[in-house]
Order: sequence, then structure tokens, then C-alpha cells
Amino acid sequence: DPDSTDCDDLDPAVFNGAAEICDLVDSDCDGSLVDEDTDLDGDGTPDCVDDDVDGDGDPSATDCDDEDASRYTGAPELCDAIDSDCDGSLVDGFDDFDGDGEPDCIDADDDDDGFGDPADCASLDPSIYPGAPELCDTVDSDCDGSLVDEFDDFDGDLDPDCTDPDDDDDGDPDATDCEDYDPAFYNGAPELCDTIDHDCDGDLVDGFPNFDGDAEPDCIDLDDDDDGDPDTSDCDDADASIYNGAPEVCDDGIDQDCDGFDLICDPCALPTTSPQNAVIIESQSVNSGHDMDDEWQDTLVGLGHSVSVQSASYLNSPGNLENVDILIWSSGVMSISSTQWGTIDSFVAGGGGAYLQGEYQTTYSTNQAFASILGNAGISFTWTGTVSGQLSPVTIAGCWDEQPRAVSPLSYYWYGATGTVSHADVDVLLTGNGQPVGWTWCDPGPGGLLVHNTDQDWVRGSDSNANARTFMQNIADALANPQVCR
Repeated sequence: DPDSTDCDDLDPAVFNGAAEICDLVDSDCDGSLVDEDTDLDGDGTPDCVDDDVDGDGDPSATDCDDEDASRYTGAPELCDAIDSDCDGSLVDGFDDFDGDGEPDCIDADDDDDGFGDPADCASLDPSIYPGAPELCDTVDSDCDGSLVDEFDDFDGDLDPDCTDPDDDDDGDPDATDCEDYDPAFYNGAPELCDTIDHDCDGDLVDGFPNFDGDAEPDCIDLDDDDDGDPDTSDCDDADASIYNGAPEVCDDGIDQDCDGFDLICDPCALPTTSPQNAVIIESQSVNSGHDMDDEWQDTLVGLGHSVSVQSASYLNSPGNLENVDILIWSSGVMSISSTQWGTIDSFVAGGGGAYLQGEYQTTYSTNQAFASILGNAGISFTWTGTVSGQLSPVTIAGCWDEQPRAVSPLSYYWYGATGTVSHADVDVLLTGNGQPVGWTWCDPGPGGLLVHNTDQDWVRGSDSNANARTFMQNIADALANPQVCR
């Protein structure tokens, strides 16, 4: 190659058309060192000899990627999968929650819990992932969109009771609500008179009546006056001095002991008797000389009572005695049916006063009726025989001989029937020749009085015997005041 075209006359290896090698010599004199070699940064120096192939200012010896000018020591770092600044780390100043060397921006599982971020509902909490064990808290640990899962949620508000500040959703927080699982209970709720503290004020009474001042309003208190006697048996729930078995004050008009009667200070005293309605079952149809019905009529009318004389059939209908206070069966020998003595039994049980005349033979139906009436009350009465002859004087027991009028023993009592009975509610009224021949029965509770004796002759002769008539008046007053039993 002549010197005029040879670009290096002193080097025979350099001439036009010489074979080019990748070095810093332009062997083929074409003005280029690159020729067919690569020159990534286009700086005219082929890469094979270029100490900064990508021309980024960072020599290839330190550049972690000679073929990428954006990567060099100290280059700005991006949050990606490329180590742009050649420091050996992808993280640099970016977040790497799980510390796995991948910044969160490119980490498919930021918290390294085994579930990729798109499916993981909390990608920065390894305890939260689909299927994680669920705790009763405010965190959806298993990523199913529910805080409740298998936990209780009383009010169905999707907040489990363990974290719900108002389990029954009544507007009153559990901290102050006295019943967290009933929306009818809360501070200020309408109060009912019952055993439940609806308004959570610790008081069942609120504004309801509470007679005895205890913690229970009267509507639920079993003993409103706190006297130890339940309301179901106490005859006055609003007075603690009145109860079954209370000390009784006599003649004060108050039944303190709930036995249905006021205590009479003088057990023999009777209150003034007001006019009452009396029925006498006649006696003269058996024998015209048996005028006991007239004697009783004179006695009752003389005491101011209204009197109606009826036949025995009148007692076949108990309703006939609905407005009757005193009943007299005047004949001891007139037959009495079971229906009729049953009516007398019901009349006494209802609080009426009844006189049942008997006679000396134990088999007379009137005597048998008396025993049957007592039997219905569970009292065993046994007729034992006849006391014969003139029994005078026949003594009168208890208060019957003094109240309200003084009475001497009966001077005429012709024959009588006697029997045995032992019961607190049955007392001997008349005694002749040492044998009982008359009795009284006080039907317990609100019941009335039944008087029975076994000779009618003393009644028949009472129009001429002032003492006998006075005794009949005492009997009539007792029948008008059955509380004489008490």
C-alpha cells in the first residue's frame, strides 16, 4: 500500500484492506476502529477494548451491567427487579416487609405467608391469609369477609359479641347494659311491674306501689304487708297487723286473725240483733196440738224479725232460702227427707243459723238428720238411747243461760234422746239426768250455727212458761248472730 494511502507507513500490518482485529489500531485504514465489531455506546471504541462499554461513566470493572447505561454504581434506584445502582440489593430504601430481598413493590407475597398478595386480604400481616385460624377479634384473619365466623353474634350486626360494644344493639353499651342479650333491657327502658329490672337502675319498684317498702313491688310481692302471711291467705294485704293467727283485739270491728269474725270481748255477749228474715217449717200437719211453729213465730216476731211459715216441701229447693237468715224446723216427729236436711246443711254451711227440733226416739228422722249433717262435716255422732221420764231440771250449758237474757234450768223436759260425740265444733247444749240431750254445732270457717235438742214439749208449753220462752229468745238471738260460735 503506497505511503500516500497507507495510514501507518511504519507498520506493515496496517494498510488499506488489511484484516481488521478488535483493538485500538485502525488496521484497514478506513478511519474506524469498530468496523464489524460492536460499539454499544457508539463512542468509536469497540466494546472489546472499551473500558466503559455502555458509556455510563462506570468502568466495566465496577459496572454490574456493562450493557445497560442505566445501571452503574450510584445510579438512581427504582423499585423493580433490577439492581440499578450495582450495590447487590434490589431493596435499597424500599419496603421489604418479609425481609426476603425483594421489595414489596415486586414481591408476589409481601408477608411470606404462602398466599400471593392479590388473594391475601392483609399482605403485610403473615397471620392473615385465606384459611388462617380465626380469632374472635376485629380482624378477618381467614380473609372470608366475615369477622363472625363460628363466634356468637347475638344482634346479627356482623360484629361478634366478643368485640361488639353493644351485643343486643339496644343503644346501651354492654358496659352499662344490665342484660347484654335482651334488647328490652337497657338504661332508661320503659319499666313494667314484674320481676325484671328493665331500666337497669337496680330497682324493681320504680314508681309502682310497694306497701311494705321492700325491694318488690306489690304486683309481684307474695306478701305485700310483710307480715309473714302470704297475700293468698292474708285477709288484708295492706295491714301488717292483720294475718292468720294474729293477736285479736276484741270488739274493735276488725278481724285481725282472719278467721272471719271479730273477737267478742265478753264471749257470752251478743251484738244487738237487727231484724232478719226467718222461715219456720210448720209442725201442726202432724198433730194439731203440736203448736211449736206458733210458739217460734211468737218468739221471732216479738224480737222484730220477719217470719214466714212454710211446709216441709219448701226445703226441697235450696234456692228458697236465698234471702233467709234464720231457719226453724219446729217438729221433732215430722219426717224429714235427705233432700230437706241437705238443704239445712247447705244453709248452715253458707253462714245461716238453723234450729232442728228432735224427739226422744233415736230413730226419728230429725235425729238421724242431725247425725247425718255432722257426718257430712266429718264428725262422728252416735245415738246411744233414750233418757226416760221427766228430766227436769235440764241444765243449759255455756253462755246460753245468761246471754242476752238470764235463763234458769228448764223445769219441764219430757223424755229425750242421748248420744256421743267428741269434736271441738260440737258442744253440749242441754243436760238431763246427767245425759246430754241437746247440742250445738258451729260450722268452721264462714259457716253458721246448727242447734238441736230432743224434746219439743218444753217449746210447746213456752206460752205459759216465761223461762222457756226466754230460752227460745236466747236461741233466736244466737241464730241471728252465728259468730256466737266463735
